[in-house]
Amino acid sequence: MIRRHAFLVVMLVCAPSFGAPPPQRVQMEFSVNSGTMHLGEGRDVLEHDGKRYSVISESKTVGLASFFYKMNIRRESRGLISSQGLKPLHFEEDRSRKAKRSVDFDWDAKLVKLTDGDQVETLPLPDNTFDQTTFTYAFAFPHRAKKLRRCI
Repeated sequence: MIRRHAFLVVMLVCAPSFGAPPPQRVQMEFSVNSGTMHLGEGRDVLEHDGKRYSVISESKTVGLASFFYKMNIRRESRGLISSQGLKPLHFEEDRSRKAKRSVDFDWDAKLVKLTDGDQVETLPLPDNTFDQTTFTYAFAFPHRAKKLRRCI
């Protein structure tokens, strides 16, 4: 079921023109099923103005599944749209019964700060690094230099 929704999103985003950015707002709603049992549902919303983007992804267990294991997840990513594609600046995740996690990307200093509850760690930031939410949409904002190389 999720694969079918993902395919529809890819077609929605890519169908008008494989070189054009996606619409300024894309919303995808999905469900998680096991056979005939409905386990969860969610929604992703991507918004951009051609220079900056934000993605909010929310999912939760529903029905009988939520009776046995209640899970709510909210992920949010904000960043820049550059000639290299998407460059996340901030990511955060709130999950049921878990400490809040966040990531701050400092592209100039090439450092990433990871926060997991009270634990904070700073690490080197490799090029082309994505957070969990941005990664899903990176294909829709391709690296412009790659397009030039393909055309030559």
